[in-house]
Amino acid sequence: MRPILLLVLTFCLQSLISGLLPGWVSPPDLPFLVTLAVASTVSPYAGLLLAFAVGLLMDLSAAGYPGLNVMGYLLGTYVFYRLLRAFHWDEPLGQFAVLAGSLLTKWLGYSLMVYWLRGEPFGLATLAPVFVSEGILTLLVAPLFLRLARGILGNPRYE
Repeated sequence: MRPILLLVLTFCLQSLISGLLPGWVSPPDLPFLVTLAVASTVSPYAGLLLAFAVGLLMDLSAAGYPGLNVMGYLLGTYVFYRLLRAFHWDEPLGQFAVLAGSLLTKWLGYSLMVYWLRGEPFGLATLAPVFVSEGILTLLVAPLFLRLARGILGNPRYE
């Protein structure tokens, strides 16, 4: 019940932040952070299933390419689990490395999905402002937000 409550709270907070920021600034990806926070408390099978469900929910709530968020969230969560083996999640630099790697992989998943769906060609000039603003804001908000999520969910489970 707590993960569902956290997810609903996150979607409300994401909508609020999206409305307060100017149009040229992409908001931090709070649903992705919640996905990673919950994934740190469950097994990889349940975490990947959760990433699929949250990505599908994101795709259904927005008008865009179908499967875009599903692919990005799945790849980002998969890399999250792989990077947890190399870096310690409780240390600030380890958490930064895991989050940065997961965010980069999420965007790689987005790029692969757009290419596969034969979307309009986009270059670094069109992708860079969105990626940079979302990435920087997500990494800035992540320590506070993950601390809040840990308070609601409990301590992460390590394998």
